[in-house]
Amino acid sequence: MAGPGAVTQTASASVTILPSERHQVLEGFGASLAWHQDRLVPNPPPGIYQMLFPDLGLDILRLRNRYQRIIKPEDGNIAQDVEILQKATQALGHRPKVMLSAWSPPAALKANGKEDCTGDSDCTLAKEKGRFVYEKFADFWRDSLVHYESLGIVPDWVSIENEPSFIPPSWEGCKFEASETNDYPGYDKALAAVHAKLATLPHPPKMLGPEVLGIHNGLLQKFVNAMNVDLVVGIAHHLYEKGSDNIWDWKEPGPDSFLAPMQAAAQVTDKPLFQTEFQTDEDHGYLGGFETAWLRRFYHRPTARVAVTPITRSRPFPLCFFSAGRILGQTCLARQAAAWPGLLQQEVWP
Repeated sequence: MAGPGAVTQTASASVTILPSERHQVLEGFGASLAWHQDRLVPNPPPGIYQMLFPDLGLDILRLRNRYQRIIKPEDGNIAQDVEILQKATQALGHRPKVMLSAWSPPAALKANGKEDCTGDSDCTLAKEKGRFVYEKFADFWRDSLVHYESLGIVPDWVSIENEPSFIPPSWEGCKFEASETNDYPGYDKALAAVHAKLATLPHPPKMLGPEVLGIHNGLLQKFVNAMNVDLVVGIAHHLYEKGSDNIWDWKEPGPDSFLAPMQAAAQVTDKPLFQTEFQTDEDHGYLGGFETAWLRRFYHRPTARVAVTPITRSRPFPLCFFSAGRILGQTCLARQAAAWPGLLQQEVWP
């Protein structure tokens, strides 16, 4: 301990700032409002929009394409999304960006005749005369965007199918394979059909894909390698799969199991990476609230920055969304992707 009159030495440092040299661009932080809109409409909790948008800094909304719901017409109340977007705009002082994803096309385009899946293998695109109805799927997307615009919602990005490889047990879905098989349509063909159809619109949105449910076991690579990546502006994915330790990402030491898959994901393409959904699985509704702290610690470990993709090209930062239904409980977790391995060489959190 220094005594009275001791001289305290200070270290000096030299910092060079190169404003013209940019390594990544922050697209924004988002929240998924695909489900449970009734928690915000018509009676939102007091102050919720101020907390979510100006205070927290969310500036992107991810919505579910609910156009032409047939089996559950009450689920097609897009006016709820319109109100949420309007109030978010008022709170922010400007319109947030919008991403529109589809969980399922209308029931008339499904082999099982309904929007929801129940673990059934025919929860996929219908066939006519032995061929999958890609053109009608593309028409659905074009018509839905025209309808959304008429209501005041103009998406900046669209994703034609949420988690295409997955058949949900009790909610909307539509299974695609990376390339067409006898049983399932090809995501690659569907993407091409929708892109061509949307190109006929006066102001077509940008496209993201393939929005697979996870990045383990080569799933992202399988879909990306099959599709025409020139049709999308970014590669979207989720983080739902467990790693080799069989532990969810929000549990310790779960994050370590994501290191290699994240490094591999960064090598899939030169396109920007967009993480568009996550939640804390099997957390009983409250145990997973600190998953961001685990992931932040993981991302900032020296091992997470060794041998990762060098910053040699400009790649926009990932978007990050938390899962539908968690907007009121775990909104703060939306910032967990801010230290994506391979994009940063230094910590970005204070």
